[in-house]
Amino acid sequence: MIWGVDVAKSTALRRVAVLCLLCLVSLTTACTDAVESSSDESLDAPATSASPPDSSTTESTAAESMSTGTTAVDEAAGEVSDDPAWVFVPSGLTPELRQAAAANDRVRRFAQVDVAVVNLVSSRTSTGRTVDQLSDGFRIQLDTRAYRDRVALRELQPEIVEALEGLGSGDVLLSEASAELRRLDEGSEIVLDSGWSATVARVVPDDVFGAVEIVFADPDDLVEAGAGSVRPGLLVDFDGDAVDLESALVEANGGGGVRVFGGRGVEERDLPTPVLSPLEVKQHFGEFSFRPSVGRSVVIEDEWFEENIELRRIPIIGRVRCHRVFNDALVEVMAGLLRDGKEDLIDPSAYQGCWTPRFIGGSERLSRHSWGIAADINFGNDLDYSLGSPVHPILLKRMTDAGLVSGHSWVNTDPGHFEYVGDDGPN
Repeated sequence: MIWGVDVAKSTALRRVAVLCLLCLVSLTTACTDAVESSSDESLDAPATSASPPDSSTTESTAAESMSTGTTAVDEAAGEVSDDPAWVFVPSGLTPELRQAAAANDRVRRFAQVDVAVVNLVSSRTSTGRTVDQLSDGFRIQLDTRAYRDRVALRELQPEIVEALEGLGSGDVLLSEASAELRRLDEGSEIVLDSGWSATVARVVPDDVFGAVEIVFADPDDLVEAGAGSVRPGLLVDFDGDAVDLESALVEANGGGGVRVFGGRGVEERDLPTPVLSPLEVKQHFGEFSFRPSVGRSVVIEDEWFEENIELRRIPIIGRVRCHRVFNDALVEVMAGLLRDGKEDLIDPSAYQGCWTPRFIGGSERLSRHSWGIAADINFGNDLDYSLGSPVHPILLKRMTDAGLVSGHSWVNTDPGHFEYVGDDGPN
């Protein structure tokens, strides 16, 4: 029975900073992807003179920068950027936003990163041993990246360019953690649900790409591979505080929908708590195959369901079906509220479910509800901090203490969505 409805200067300090930023690329994407709303997901040019350029020069420079990732004020040509920022646009990176970055006189250089998902149906090692062989429409989803603007990228994150050196169409890279999860080595072959196949050309240390499952050497392969939910972002070398960059891009985007992570001044900013990357979710809670069903629903394999999902009675809320680890966290919170006489903080009628295998609305990315590690509690209630509100400070504090983060502060706000990250949070 099937369950479910349906290269280069680098210091140790900079290397840590780069790894943290790479993880943010995954984490901020995952954070926004957890939203269940219907709206959910060349050579460096010389530096300019002190006098402002005329409008024709600005227009042509911006157009050239659109394709090169460099800008006319790149005064640090040849130097590695120590504090690149990650520009994340949930609704998608438009040509206008990319041009705004190119025209900004404090942006030295930028590189586009395409964030997407692909679905694996079979794989075999370099020796020909079959690892995955799925049938009946089942597939395994993989979190994917592809890097553009290689000249600018060399000075933003040279380790990535070095890892990609000499590779081309049909080549992919895995991190060591992803290769271990996939049980694949260099020379392995993967086949996707589109019929596109690739060779694992390299397995690289985890600190090169961060918490990513698979990297395409050639970004143009994403189309042929049938990649879904392609969401580009920008790595930016900005001469100033990240908050100023965000303000400029928000204005260029019509007033919203842009967040900047990393860069300078990050300690002064109130940013949402990141969630686990898809790779970390699989490391903590296991990996399953699935097949699409009706609408957003998906059907998940029996074996994973039987090992991980359980029906349990939770204090205050009642009977829920979640991942067993998530149930433990819910019991901790609800039993504590009941013990302390604060059960009125929970509105049982506004509990909207936990394990619901499905895609995120408007996306081809699996929701964290598919793993049973997110629950909608006090969902749809007023955000006035009253009893039964999903943003009551006491409730938020209890949830955080139990290793659950709230979606109320995300780029696409999702108050009432509580998701597991554990005591230590993302790695």
